[in-house]
Amino acid sequence: MTPEPRICVVLPASALASAVHARANFPVIAVGHVAMDAVSGKKADDQDLIVVIPPGRQDKGGILQFGCEEAGRRGFTHVITVDTDDSYSVDVLPAFERIATETPDAILVGVRDLKGAGSPVLLRMLARISVFWFRLTTGIGLSDTQFGCRCYPLDVLRRLRVSSGGRAFEIEALIRASWAGVSLVEVPVAAVYHESGSRLAGFGLFAGVLQSSHMHAKLAFLAFCVPRVLLAMSARGDLEGMPFLVRLRIIVRHVFQDNVDTPLQLALAVALGLFCGIAPIWGYQMAAAALLAHKFRLNKAIALTASNISFPLMTPVILAAGLYLGYFLRTGQLLHFEGENPVRLIPLYVVDWLIGSLILAGFAAVCGGLLAFVLARVFGYSRVKEAT
Repeated sequence: MTPEPRICVVLPASALASAVHARANFPVIAVGHVAMDAVSGKKADDQDLIVVIPPGRQDKGGILQFGCEEAGRRGFTHVITVDTDDSYSVDVLPAFERIATETPDAILVGVRDLKGAGSPVLLRMLARISVFWFRLTTGIGLSDTQFGCRCYPLDVLRRLRVSSGGRAFEIEALIRASWAGVSLVEVPVAAVYHESGSRLAGFGLFAGVLQSSHMHAKLAFLAFCVPRVLLAMSARGDLEGMPFLVRLRIIVRHVFQDNVDTPLQLALAVALGLFCGIAPIWGYQMAAAALLAHKFRLNKAIALTASNISFPLMTPVILAAGLYLGYFLRTGQLLHFEGENPVRLIPLYVVDWLIGSLILAGFAAVCGGLLAFVLARVFGYSRVKEAT
């Protein structure tokens, strides 16, 4: 039987700390550069309202991390994080406790109906942008990724390798948790923004947007380039501490085995790479191969490798072959260049070259794909992959 979680609330030190403690009856860890009596309502003998002072100045991410570490040292298993604005009631916290008891390994994500709550237009716009990037990076459609009211299992949070600070810390924690296979459970929270006291939360809105933008760009690039199994291993820190050669072997194996579960998938990745490498899109062959492989869930490493058929020594051959083929198909005659470099004739026969190059690319893709498929079947690719 799984023991019931021990839950506390972590938030920046403010008058809200005592309000949370009084109204929701949770142990509270208030983090900030304040004296013990600076939290309104703090009593000297109150053991469940704890004020801790982190070393140095901390942004929001640093405050939450320090508070979570303090909670772990005090024997808590879960922390509920709370924003310091007044846009919602702390009466929702018992719902987090109940759901955390039912799903102790999940991260509970508070979600708001921003439009119905009358939130500022700027806040709604930023929230939609964040949700878009989160879906692009993880494939998961959360309703709200910026709300600070959440419940984290400390064991899960310790394993995640989160590098961002500020407000970006909370979003990156969700992204890496998703990569690591942690369940994310939405908890509706009633928010009200039209009251006079309501405002956008502090901690530097503009600086937070810049931090989040940098973090989203970095993680979206990783999500595009790195296989999902390696993202999960990276998020959990599984590769840390391994010898370099062992880590390199694992990375290379997964890079070339991602989305290659059958000989057909291997053949399609090879065919796609060959087609893009020969098609008349010079300068963009590798980019096209990577984007199309991502779109059709094929192995990007294999497609990129095959697209390098247009390496410098082969470039004149491919250009000339496309020109000869296109000219022959249009006229039924061979192109005579009388000692002149045939590549220099391309501007004079650009349509012939385009058509011939596309046909040549298709022919090479079919032949290369069939060859890869046959070799994979002959050498038992699926069985070898399962063994590794």
